[in-house]
Amino acid sequence: MRRNHPLFGSPTLSRFQITSANFFPLARLADKFIIPHLTSLLQYYSGVLIKEIVPNFELWLDAARHEMMLIEKACRSAARPEVARLLSERGISYFIVDKGIPPIAMDGIIIELLRQRDDYLPYRQVIGGKFYRLRVNQQQ
Repeated sequence: MRRNHPLFGSPTLSRFQITSANFFPLARLADKFIIPHLTSLLQYYSGVLIKEIVPNFELWLDAARHEMMLIEKACRSAARPEVARLLSERGISYFIVDKGIPPIAMDGIIIELLRQRDDYLPYRQVIGGKFYRLRVNQQQ
């Protein structure tokens, strides 16, 4: 059994828990003071956090800023409309310079925006396009 140290008092159990409320403040601390153990612990907890939260644009911003890739990927679809609007109004420098989003996170959401656009374009083809021929063949 450990003795009570005069400087630290009696040994107690820690009741500290990582929750959705303190997740990103802890991520800021881990980034600021370069605490590898806390960073890896937050990466591990991000899988649990995804089950508890509702994806939105603000959560995507925080996850991308702190390079929590699992949360960032889970929130991309919810953030897509707002990101597309801000990209068209302010450009990519708004995210990288003003919001502190690393380029790798911007790559991910821009690729997803382009994929969404590519999936949408074939359905707007005029008569004679591949989609029209498929529908005609299915009706016959």
